[in-house]
Amino acid sequence: MLFAVCDATGVEIEGSTQDLQELSRKVRHCSDLCEIAVSAPADYDNRGLRYLKRLVLKVGSGPLSIAVSDQQVSFSGSKDKLDLLAENIDSLVDPKNVENVQKTRDHLHIEFYPGHFFLSEDALPLVLIRQD
Repeated sequence: MLFAVCDATGVEIEGSTQDLQELSRKVRHCSDLCEIAVSAPADYDNRGLRYLKRLVLKVGSGPLSIAVSDQQVSFSGSKDKLDLLAENIDSLVDPKNVENVQKTRDHLHIEFYPGHFFLSEDALPLVLIRQD
């Protein structure tokens, strides 16, 4: 099961290799509006980050925006930008990368910088965490 937590400065999504592979698949196959339930065992984690209950994918236009409202994180942008998000998820869970790292936990930061090739300027920073 995926877990998602956030604060005002960013979002973390954590799951096993299999969970993240499934997330990538859902991102790739979403053609309009898709919702994905995530586990929320409490209101806040031990660091004070708020658990989210849902990931929402919205296929539209333009660069990828990452935003939090209520208890959901939304990813919205053109289909090709969402596909680039899926490629980033895949890079974290690629068996060749996992074998080379030889860790049970690894992560990937996805953050906007001027001239970023798929994130919008207002996109919250995202950390994807693989926990096996």
